[in-house]
Amino acid sequence: MHHCGIAEAVAEAYAMVMLVESEFAQHTEVARAFGKSERNLRRYQEWYGQARMAGLGRPGGWRRGRRRISWKRLRLIERLKSAGLSNRTIAQRLGVHQTRSGSS
Repeated sequence: MHHCGIAEAVAEAYAMVMLVESEFAQHTEVARAFGKSERNLRRYQEWYGQARMAGLGRPGGWRRGRRRISWKRLRLIERLKSAGLSNRTIAQRLGVHQTRSGSS
C-alpha cells in the first residue's frame, strides 16, 4: 500500500473539492475516481469551507491508533485491578470519575 505525505493528501482533497464545486463532476463520480467515499468528499468540502487549504490538513482530534492513557498509568490500573479493587475505587484513587455504560 502506498502512503502519501500530508501535502499530497491535501492536494488530493483540494482537487476533489474543486472538481465538485466547479461542477465538472458529481460527488459520486469524483469519490469513485479517487477511491474515496462520498462522505469523505463532503467532509473535505466542509473543512475547505471552514479554513480553506489549512482545513484540508489532518483534522483535529485524537490521532488514530494513539493510546489515550500512558503506559505508566495503565500498569498502575492493572496492578490495582489485580489487587481486587473495583473500577470505582481505582477511579477515585486516580482522581477521575467512573463513566457509566448501559443502565444502572
